[in-house]
Amino acid sequence: MDNKEEQQEAQKNPETEAEQHQEGGDETPENEGLTPEQIEDLRKRANASSQNYERAKKAEEELKKYKQSTQPKEETPKGEVLSSMDALLLAKASIELEDVDTVTRYAKFNNISVADALKDKTLKTIIAERVEERETARATQTRGARTAPKVSNDALIEQASSGRLPDSDDGIDKLTSARMENRKKK
Repeated sequence: MDNKEEQQEAQKNPETEAEQHQEGGDETPENEGLTPEQIEDLRKRANASSQNYERAKKAEEELKKYKQSTQPKEETPKGEVLSSMDALLLAKASIELEDVDTVTRYAKFNNISVADALKDKTLKTIIAERVEERETARATQTRGARTAPKVSNDALIEQASSGRLPDSDDGIDKLTSARMENRKKK
């Protein structure tokens, strides 16, 4: 029984076992059949093994520290992911897509939920102002591109007779249809 306890303790602390063997020098039952040279060789190997284990453990710790220091810090995505409840609240409150970012940033800045942010008077004012700006922009928006003034059939025929032919296929089609109408009238 004592032998098993000594073996377990020796496995936990191999240096203590080596020191005990150096001091005592007596052969234990487990060392029977081994020469003193073999015992000394085993002690050296055990000592070298424990030193290698300590070096490996130290290297692993340094590697972990290095990985942690060189690992890029996780950046928060630009578009915050909304919970399904937040998305539902935003849709129900009829918040425009352009204002969703404003609502989420406001909630995050004030450390409140999106639901509470939608109830906040300051945010309601900001959203109402933006809605009004968009409505005004839509109302004052003019037509996209100005169209060229329509040229009469007689003017098309006069331009063609003076040598200025239309560049586009549509222009040529208009010119031919204008000449046909002119002939029908005569």
